[in-house]
Amino acid sequence: MDTLAREVVTFTAAAKMITSIRPSGSFASSPAFNPTVSEVTISAFESIVLNQLLWPAAARPSFEECCATVHACSDAL
Repeated sequence: MDTLAREVVTFTAAAKMITSIRPSGSFASSPAFNPTVSEVTISAFESIVLNQLLWPAAARPSFEECCATVHACSDAL
């Protein structure tokens, strides 16, 4: 999985988009996937992830559901 994460970071950086390396404890260890974060993070999730990154007819999970999925898949992420 580290290879896939490196590839994503490489292509994201090549597109001049903000990126960072995969956290050593998986993305689940990142503060970004802490379901008890501030309203600012939840607001960013709603405005960026839900409104810009999902297909129009896609399921719209809550921030807590998103965090739970990342934690459940931490061995792959």
